[in-house]
Order: sequence, then structure tokens, then C-alpha cells
Amino acid sequence: EDRAALGLPLNRPLALFVGDIRTGRKNLETTLKAMVGVPELHLAVAGAVARSPFPAMAEGLGIASRVHFLDLRRDIPQLMRAVDLLVFPSRYDPFGLVILEAMASGLPIITAATTGASEVMNDEMGVVIQDPNDVDGLKAALVMIISDPSYRARASHAARVKAENFSWTKMAESYLQLFEKIVADRQAGTAV
Repeated sequence: EDRAALGLPLNRPLALFVGDIRTGRKNLETTLKAMVGVPELHLAVAGAVARSPFPAMAEGLGIASRVHFLDLRRDIPQLMRAVDLLVFPSRYDPFGLVILEAMASGLPIITAATTGASEVMNDEMGVVIQDPNDVDGLKAALVMIISDPSYRARASHAARVKAENFSWTKMAESYLQLFEKIVADRQAGTAV
């Protein structure tokens, strides 16, 4: 995607954060704090800006020129094609579809163990930090991914391959197999 058409900087490492930025649950706070220590990185933020405390926080941290608040967007697939990685260290998320969307887009991912989608991640696809509030751990993950183009390429490929396991067809087939097993077990008199 053309970054300029999306209002994003050219020739700079660019991460994407997608989620509710009016509360701290998705954890843009830790992301912004980690950004302080990664001066070459820019961050595109897709989320409702009205009543969000985070533009002021970015200003206070001295990183406002590198954090691009894009407000609510309906063009997330285009944004994902324009960035280098997804950062999503949510403090709680049962299974964020944004991570599956990033995988399908072939993005390296940084998330936290507190997201359900972290269960499908592996080291080949990105980084899962154990504590979503670990600023230093998040900073180290950001630096590692943006400083190693060969890792980014491998992680991109691994994420895309993994996403193929979660297509609508494959998921429907797995649910159908589960339902058929439940019915067969009940007919056989064994409880699931």
C-alpha cells in the first residue's frame, strides 16, 4: 500500500496498533512508553480518538511526531499492507481477530500472553511478551523485529502460513467434526 496516500511516513519502520484507545485495556500506554526507547520507529494507531487520553500521553512523552492517530478506520487491510508489524499487547482479549487479520496479512506480531490469540503464536511469527505492562520487554521486541529484515521476512511467511489454518472453511470443518463426534458419542452412550 501507498503509505503517503494513507497519511503515513515513508522510509521509516512503521508498527500498527488497532483497538479501543479510550481505555487502557488494549494497552496503548505500554506501547507508547516502549516507543520512547525506539526512536527510529513510527506507530500508526487505528482507534477512536475522541475522549482518548493517549494523544496527550504521546505529546507528554515527546513522541507525538512519531505516533499517527488515525481515528476509527474501515481500511484496516490496507493499513496492514502498509506497515511492518502489528503491536497488540492487550491486557485482556479473549481472542483478538486483529491478530488473525495481521497473520493473514503476513505481518510479524508482538502481543502479550494475556491475549487468547497468543496461544496460536510461535517464535517464528513474532514475540509474545509474558507481562503486557513490561515496557522493556516490549521495547526489546520492537527493536529486534525492526532491526532484522531477514527475521521480518521469515516471520511474515510463518504468520501467513499459520493463518491458513484459520480460514472460514477449515474452521467450519473443525466445528463440523466436533459436532459429529459429540453426536456419535451420545449415540454410543458415552458422554463428552
